[in-house]
Amino acid sequence: MNDDTPYTVADLMRVCGLGRDRVKSLIRSGDLPGYQLGKKYVVPAEGFRALLASTWRPQPRHITVTNISPIRTIDRQAS
Repeated sequence: MNDDTPYTVADLMRVCGLGRDRVKSLIRSGDLPGYQLGKKYVVPAEGFRALLASTWRPQPRHITVTNISPIRTIDRQAS
């Protein structure tokens, strides 16, 4: 990619390992400098470089377990 070529959502997904909705959310919130062109979101290369130079790092996704059910085992020899 040229140094001045803006990044698309797909580029950022690949480079950062983030999902499409997360990238769009970062742009909409202003945490990732970018803008929307029609239906596409674009991040200027300098904005992306500034983000990488900052201390921001993507937060790992956490799963909250709300219910654990016991699993019944099957005794195959009894059948």
